[in-house]
Amino acid sequence: MTATVPLADLFTAEDWFTLLEVSLTGIHLVRPLYEPTGAVIVDFALEYLNPAAQRMAGLAEQPGGTLLGHFPHTLAQGIFSYYQRVFETGEQLTYEANYQADGLDNYFKLSARRSGERLVVSFTDTSDQDRSVVEEALRQSQAAERLDLFYIFEQAPVLVALLRSPSHRFEYVNPAYQALFPGRQLVGLEVAKAVPEMPAQGFSALLDNVYQTGETYTGQEMPFTAQPPPGQPPRTIYYNFTYQAYREHGQIVGICIFAFDVTEQVRARRVVEESEQQVRALVESAPFPIGVYVGPELHIRLANEAMLTACGKGPHIIGQRYADVLPELATQAVFEQLYQVLHTGEPLHLRNQQLEVVFEGVPQTFFFNYSFTPLRDTQGAVYGVLNTAADVTDLALARQGLESYAAQLRESETRFRTMADAAPNMVWAVHPDSSIRYINRAFLDFVGLRDEQAYLATGWLPYLHPDELDLTQHTLNQAIAQRTPYVLEHRMLRHDGHYRWLLAQGAPSYLANGELFGYVGSAIDITELKEVNDQLRRTNVDLDTFVYTASHDLKAPITNIEGILLALRDTLPPAVLLDEVVAHLLELLDDTVGRFQFTIAQLTDISRLQLAPAEPAEPVNLATVVDHIRLDLAPALAAADTQLTVAVDSDIVVSFSPANLRSVVYNLLSNAVKYRALDRASQVQLWAEQQDSAVVLVVQDNGLGISELQQRQLFGLFQRLHTHVEGTGVGLYITKRLVENAGGTIQVQSQPNVGTTFRVTFPV
Repeated sequence: MTATVPLADLFTAEDWFTLLEVSLTGIHLVRPLYEPTGAVIVDFALEYLNPAAQRMAGLAEQPGGTLLGHFPHTLAQGIFSYYQRVFETGEQLTYEANYQADGLDNYFKLSARRSGERLVVSFTDTSDQDRSVVEEALRQSQAAERLDLFYIFEQAPVLVALLRSPSHRFEYVNPAYQALFPGRQLVGLEVAKAVPEMPAQGFSALLDNVYQTGETYTGQEMPFTAQPPPGQPPRTIYYNFTYQAYREHGQIVGICIFAFDVTEQVRARRVVEESEQQVRALVESAPFPIGVYVGPELHIRLANEAMLTACGKGPHIIGQRYADVLPELATQAVFEQLYQVLHTGEPLHLRNQQLEVVFEGVPQTFFFNYSFTPLRDTQGAVYGVLNTAADVTDLALARQGLESYAAQLRESETRFRTMADAAPNMVWAVHPDSSIRYINRAFLDFVGLRDEQAYLATGWLPYLHPDELDLTQHTLNQAIAQRTPYVLEHRMLRHDGHYRWLLAQGAPSYLANGELFGYVGSAIDITELKEVNDQLRRTNVDLDTFVYTASHDLKAPITNIEGILLALRDTLPPAVLLDEVVAHLLELLDDTVGRFQFTIAQLTDISRLQLAPAEPAEPVNLATVVDHIRLDLAPALAAADTQLTVAVDSDIVVSFSPANLRSVVYNLLSNAVKYRALDRASQVQLWAEQQDSAVVLVVQDNGLGISELQQRQLFGLFQRLHTHVEGTGVGLYITKRLVENAGGTIQVQSQPNVGTTFRVTFPV
């Protein structure tokens, strides 16, 4: 007895293809196509037809396109839903249809079965049978199926429409499509007439292209704004849709429209994008450390410059795991705190935490106030952690020192705790119309409110000091209008009823498309700083008054001493005056009185400079002033054998007091000669440059020079850095005050035994 051979061994691949080619039954292979969510089959791709199927359908072996694209009436005939049912249930079912559309006119019997991710369909036409018997049976069957299909279309939440002719005349719309245009007649009218918004928004051009080329068009999240009924605002809706041509007798006669409303998912995505942009802008503008860590392994998505500095790292850490960047924190509870917030969704706020951070391979101790706040997506799920921090190392170390003197320094301890409790800074964000969008916990604590909604209900106006209300609002509105950052000091009402001075700064933030999203900023309490500055100003006024009084009161005694000295010279006998010792003592007294008078004169100049208002500025020709001073210094230049080179254009003009300008230039040039190096020929160069809004004067010498430490002391009062040369240490102090009082600047660069360069910037 012959053993049964398995079919897999009995037929080769070539045998199977031969069988398909000689079969009188049509066989085609299709693959389902889904709408964007993957939940609903919207069409089937035609992948293969055997010769019999090619003859019956009038298509090629691999025609491309889709079932509804080539045969749109399969939807109304129920064939499409039959395919869909067989594929989704896995059943092997048969179906009969009297198909008189799309260039076909036959009775078909179909049998289909799912094979993996494809559907195999076998079919025959019944044109060789008694047509009347078949037709009667099919017509009764298909009438019921058409009603089922019509019911499906009528109940479907998707928008369905059939257009016909090159002018796109509505042949059918389901209720969902009609609801988009309430009160309008669609069926029987052309698109341009029934829905003029479609050509105005570019959709008719897409329809024309599909009709002319037969190529299916798929739109993703495309906006459409329908003309609203009277009295209602326009509303933009976003759709995913398909335009597919359908044919009759091989010719394109119309277009099928299937559209899905995806407005909610578009809006949800934009909310996420706006939230991300808000966090990014907040991080970039904040003056204190902020980082954003996302995912189950907490990869670093954002870290501002302050955070990079606090960690001792560079921008290359973006994208790395937090645990890989700061492994030294593994034993310091920080990782456990982060994962606690990530898993529980509960924020964590810690103060005065001691951490060991490695800087360039060396562990260093720091103290931080820091917070870990969960970040949630639109569904409320935690996807990351926002880390804000404030370096309070100096305060913590100061507190440790103060604790040993607790009895004597309780007041200082209280102030310290108050400062520590105020960190981190207050942070806020506003919409482009300056209305509040967001304020942080520190801000709420400052004004004494429990949640953000309570603040949004009133805005910031009730908390601003009446004297600064208009200024503050105007500054913010002007910055928003000009898209520029701003810095402002103003007072704000704290929860305890006292107004506090704040230093506020804000900067614009933008969406990815360049649209202004609003302003973000921060504020710190500077009330104590302002009080200290006020006290310092009062102290300086007292000091200036003392200098003025002392210089004035010393003039009379020195004048009396000078008179007594003259009287001695007139009274002493000539023999005594010629005595070597007496003559030397008198000479010393003359020098001493002279130095006292010179010092008192400079003290008088300083007090006059401090107490008197700045002299009015006027246009002064710089070249003329330099020429006059060069003549005045000619004897000193000759005595020192100094070569002076001047390069100042004759048309350079500065806005300055003429007398003060002469004092500045004279002081710099005379110092260049006075502090020359004795071991080389003295050379001094003076030149000026005209810039956009200033004139820069440069005086350069090859003299003694000074060290970096001496440069920091150079402009101090009574600072003498070269004691072998006569001087009082007042000249450069006065020079700096004169320049800065007029809105200018003065800088010095020097190197010992090489020389010194002064650079003075004058307003034009």
